[in-house]
Amino acid sequence: MNRNDSLINKYLRYIIPAMAGQLIFTLYTVVDGIFVARGVSETALAAASIATPFVTLLFAISITFAVGTSTIVARLLGENRTMEARRVFTESLVSLVLLSIVISVLVFIFLNPLCRLLGATESTLPYVKSYLLTIAPFIFSFVISYNLELLLATDGFPGLATIYVLFGVILNIILDWYTIFKLNWGIVGAGLATSFSQTVVIIIYLIHFAGRKATLRFTRFKFRRGLMLRQFMSGIPSGITEMSPGIVTFIFNRFIVTFMHDRELIIYSILSYVILLATVLANGIAQGAQPLVSYYHGRHERDTFHTIFGYEIRSGLMLAVLEIVVVLSFGKYIAMLFVNDGDALILEVSHALKLIAMAFPMLSMNIIIAGYLTALERSRVAAFISLMRCTLTLALSLALIATMLGTSNIWLSLAVSEMLSMIAAVLLYRKTRRVAIAETFDDM
Repeated sequence: MNRNDSLINKYLRYIIPAMAGQLIFTLYTVVDGIFVARGVSETALAAASIATPFVTLLFAISITFAVGTSTIVARLLGENRTMEARRVFTESLVSLVLLSIVISVLVFIFLNPLCRLLGATESTLPYVKSYLLTIAPFIFSFVISYNLELLLATDGFPGLATIYVLFGVILNIILDWYTIFKLNWGIVGAGLATSFSQTVVIIIYLIHFAGRKATLRFTRFKFRRGLMLRQFMSGIPSGITEMSPGIVTFIFNRFIVTFMHDRELIIYSILSYVILLATVLANGIAQGAQPLVSYYHGRHERDTFHTIFGYEIRSGLMLAVLEIVVVLSFGKYIAMLFVNDGDALILEVSHALKLIAMAFPMLSMNIIIAGYLTALERSRVAAFISLMRCTLTLALSLALIATMLGTSNIWLSLAVSEMLSMIAAVLLYRKTRRVAIAETFDDM
């Protein structure tokens, strides 16, 4: 890292590409949804939403090991242990390839139970099965792609990572249009477009890491049983954060299928894309700052990484305010991306978006606090925060809102859930910080 840069410049140089990369990467999912809604049917859109938790699980696996690897690698580079950083990088990538093969085989064997578990109904089951069968052979591309993107940023090329992801999204848009509207392949075309475009980007990443400009390169290694577990534990909070939109979607879908109707399922399929965008942008701040926090943590520069955390909090709040303004101003037009003009669904989606937007400030704070603790290798506390906000507090909030205000207002439950989680996150952060300071004085 260039020590001549001011801290704020370093921070911006890392988080802007990370946020852009997260946003662009998420456009794979959003673009698929728009093309499926416009080119196939609203039922197919609901099916794509039902399959979303599985796809986000794949991305979560990728991010879990990406953040875990990046945290360890960034600290090793800060300690000038370059060869060890390369061994960690290589072992992680090979391990993920092997894991991807296992997941692909399991999808083919347990396809029907998986579809039912995700919440497929009789009307959506054929679409869900077709989509999962299409992406199953390409699961390696979902698992490895974001892993390599984050490691490219850790290698000192955050801007280049953004360019590569942008290229993949543009290719995905072109292939979505061609396979859905020209070839009439429906939801299968959407799955193939995403899988193929991500595979192309992976090839580009591998060319970089095989080149001379890369600090992180492929090298000989031996599998170490403890290393993957350490990477997993270090990255699990970020993996849960990435998985959180999928878990939230799963819980909402199951609630709607049980107590409501297909119409609400279609409404939530649109809301889920907006929640996903808010989540990944906040995650972009947390993950963009992560290499910097880990680097200065490795150098024991406490004041510096605390300052970076302050930058993160302010960035997260400004981002949330901007997101609320966009939703309040353009909610109708967001709905029209998925629903034909004049459809009564537009007003229902617009109203639901306003209720969902109330969650954004707390959502950003929870993700940033968990990401900061992850960068400091306080993974257990961070994992608890990340898991709590998308499971326990959400289920509790859904039950409370449905009972007190009726099912028509269940969209408020996300804001209630995030608020409860933020109270716990702030208390846990303060306790963890006091412990960290005490440990520092003990070491002196």
